[in-house]
Amino acid sequence: MAAGGKAHSANFNGVVCPSGGDCVAYGSDVAADGHARPLLVTRHVGSWTPLALPFPEGAKPSTDSYSEVRAVSCLQSKCLAVAVYVDAQQVLHFFSNTLAREGGSTIELPLVGAAKSADDLATEIGQAQGNVSLSCWSTTACMAAISIRFDFGGSFQHDAFELVRFDGQRWTTLTNPVINLPATKYGTEVDDLSCSTRGWCAMTGEASDSMGTSLRAWTAVPRGTEWRASVQPNLQAYRGLSCGSAAHCHALALTATGNALVTLAADGSTIVDVLPRDFTAYDMGCSPLLCAFAGSSDNNGGYLGTQSEAARSTTGADPNGAHLQLGNPGTVACTSSSYCVAVGGFEVNSLTGASEPLVETFTNSSWKATTPAAPSKGGTLNGVACESASNCVATGQANGTVRP
Repeated sequence: MAAGGKAHSANFNGVVCPSGGDCVAYGSDVAADGHARPLLVTRHVGSWTPLALPFPEGAKPSTDSYSEVRAVSCLQSKCLAVAVYVDAQQVLHFFSNTLAREGGSTIELPLVGAAKSADDLATEIGQAQGNVSLSCWSTTACMAAISIRFDFGGSFQHDAFELVRFDGQRWTTLTNPVINLPATKYGTEVDDLSCSTRGWCAMTGEASDSMGTSLRAWTAVPRGTEWRASVQPNLQAYRGLSCGSAAHCHALALTATGNALVTLAADGSTIVDVLPRDFTAYDMGCSPLLCAFAGSSDNNGGYLGTQSEAARSTTGADPNGAHLQLGNPGTVACTSSSYCVAVGGFEVNSLTGASEPLVETFTNSSWKATTPAAPSKGGTLNGVACESASNCVATGQANGTVRP
């Protein structure tokens, strides 16, 4: 359902649930002509309300611009959303809106450093892509990492990012961490960002040389007023970051032969635990004492796993022999040391690719699959957020329309 009740197509990038049953699903409202505008759907007292996110004053998005909300971070009943649009000159613009009961204002994020230079260069060939990682540690304090990347002719021309901080009224540009990369020209981008206090955030990112033939994963944590960054030569990229506290961060990493779970300590040191090679993990969620991850196995089935300080367990997920679709970003969540949930879908028609939604819950030390109610023609769940084991919300897509 699109904003205003019109039968447009909607695409959700994720969902967050801050407290008291309130949730925000975010993405884009796509009109019949293919044009897209930023879209939020808010849930309060059990009722969902679509909300079109306004552009900043003076914004001039291109008539064929695809605009969407890329990230939302919430504390209590207040949320901050960051969206992106492209203007007629193919320049990327990022802007935020503070969502609260009394409403909020729309503000454009400043790009003055590395990301701005990359955007200017990408504009010449019109191939720019932008990404946002966002984390808030109070109702008036947030940090965002804006990444710009583009390629041309199969080689990476430039990847860059910059950090900005929000104080509840305005954004200011911060100093990027210094990442020690080989002498070959490398571009870098941020995969994920998680902050617990003003003085502590964790970042994961990836770097590529100009031909895209060498991939390096890196992490960064603050050390006083600077950052401590570490390059992981045996890891290529990160696919998730979850921090229960400054002393408890875990991330999924891509290696040349599979995946690894990475524990990131407050001092920036890392412990790498290589996962079995017969599956590919795509997403991870953690509580302070338990992490869960999901993906696909080599035989095209689903794959689920958990990791605690005491043990790790993995299992294939293949209900009724059907091909599973598990592990999209934002599809795994844990609420305690004994409860996690992963959402996705399973194929019911190999010729048409039709699927039914799937929820996998981890409780009593094992995973259990359930098939929730879905629109008449089925669909797939592509986002989940949980306040507790009894209060989880998932978003899904059916026939081109995303519905909470």
